[in-house]
Amino acid sequence: MERASIETVEMDELLNRGMGTLLYDGACGRIVRNEEGGVLVSNIEDGATLHRIVMDLHLRDCDQFCVKSAQAADYLCKAYDFSIHMACTLAVYDKPEVPPMPHADIRPLREADLPLASKHYHLWDDTLDYLTERLQAGRLWGLYEDGKLAGFIGMHSEGSVGMLEILPEYRRRGLGTQLENYLIRLHLQRGWKPFCHIVEGNAASIRLQEKLGFSFGKQPSIWVY
Repeated sequence: MERASIETVEMDELLNRGMGTLLYDGACGRIVRNEEGGVLVSNIEDGATLHRIVMDLHLRDCDQFCVKSAQAADYLCKAYDFSIHMACTLAVYDKPEVPPMPHADIRPLREADLPLASKHYHLWDDTLDYLTERLQAGRLWGLYEDGKLAGFIGMHSEGSVGMLEILPEYRRRGLGTQLENYLIRLHLQRGWKPFCHIVEGNAASIRLQEKLGFSFGKQPSIWVY
């Protein structure tokens, strides 16, 4: 996979999966809107230029961006008075090999397990509402042992793999690998390219993606909202 396609995989996959609309395509970069989540994803690195184009497109109700430079992120935070600035490493599964079929019991997460799952997922304060929305969208899967939830994984609205959590009593047994291999296989079967955003400082997730054969972008993927 060429480096350029790694750096733009978020936009490419939104369009490939029919989940996004191309709003702008110019010499400075592109802007793609994720229709499911309303996120604007762009590789335009200059914040003033990006903001001007967004204004020219009359996109005045934007409340969430994913951008590829710290300068663009800082500019948007000031322009929109955003309070969240979350830098991530982009990881992309670009190997031709399909991972082995997991031998675990992995299936759509049961609605009854949402409260338990929300206690172990801490990216936002309203995790129960978010996980409920992801479940209703068909984007949340659980790994079960003896009928009990041992871990879960999902797909965010912009298409990235995430929400990977293993409950404490089931850790250090390779269940995270099985969950992620399950979702990688599902992506490849649908003609999608798996990718994920790893929040800066999450060394354990970096090691897992390296083990699974993911490649890493050189540019950050920075969320502001």
